[in-house]
Amino acid sequence: MLGMLQSIFRRNHTGPYPESLVRAAIEQAVDETDSCLRGVAGYRRKLRPVVIKALDQVMALVDGLEEPIRVDRAAFGQDSRLKLFFASAEHMTRVFEQDAILAALRSPGGGEPRSIYALLLMDYREQSTFGTASQGNILLKDVPQVAVDFSNHRLLDPTWEAEETLCLLRQRAYNHLLQIALNRIAMHRDKRAGLERRRTLLQAKARVSERATRGFSVSALSTPMDCSVLRKQADEIESELEKLGCDTKADRTHFKLVVDVLSRPEAHLWSEPLRLTVDPMGIKRSPDTPGAKTLTFTRLHNARGQSAVASLVKISTPF
Repeated sequence: MLGMLQSIFRRNHTGPYPESLVRAAIEQAVDETDSCLRGVAGYRRKLRPVVIKALDQVMALVDGLEEPIRVDRAAFGQDSRLKLFFASAEHMTRVFEQDAILAALRSPGGGEPRSIYALLLMDYREQSTFGTASQGNILLKDVPQVAVDFSNHRLLDPTWEAEETLCLLRQRAYNHLLQIALNRIAMHRDKRAGLERRRTLLQAKARVSERATRGFSVSALSTPMDCSVLRKQADEIESELEKLGCDTKADRTHFKLVVDVLSRPEAHLWSEPLRLTVDPMGIKRSPDTPGAKTLTFTRLHNARGQSAVASLVKISTPF
């Protein structure tokens, strides 16, 4: 099943997805969220359109990445993007040399040089600072400026083949959507379990209180609980449980949660261009500033408010 599913993400077909591969993606969606969804009548037919929509989104997301940036010491001196990503050539070397997966992939000494492909992720922020600026022949000091900063560099899915890395990234994006659906199912289960525990406790308190009112000298020991209040609270919880659906409806509820996520993949994982006009020092400038360059990057976002700049890289080895 996994090998068949990977065929989708390898883009080794043209036109619509083969039906066998769509079915594999559907089955993975069920396996990774709730296998009981197979109990929903016609689950494959109902999941098919939303799974295809999710596949389209992850394909477009990865296919929208720019061509890989060549990474080596020589490239650092020539590529403005690398100079913006890293503080120095030594910093760049340190980032790649310290990556454990990359180290395991590198060719042994004396082997034929090869390139490793991966996705480089970085946190991005803008920082207010002060610097100098020229105005005609006058040099101004303490001018407010905005510096761009890339940090927390990490690599995803390094492999020897560009298409293999792209395949793994597409699979990763699809898995991310399924994880969101799984989290929602888990929250639904936790909420139901919590309500059931509260209902059981309130019902027990009500029974004890009713028996206590018939016991010996209750008023002398403590103020009895109001049974009507307890029953009202239990009824309110019962209403909430009915909204969640009874146990026999849980599969359908979970099914709706999966459909909701996969039918709106762009709301959970998306990208947008990040256009920066900067000088060689990484200070934001206007487009007409001498020496400034306008660079465009891909910025990934998820529904949790997290974001990262993403760039495919082609890492020369030995580095």
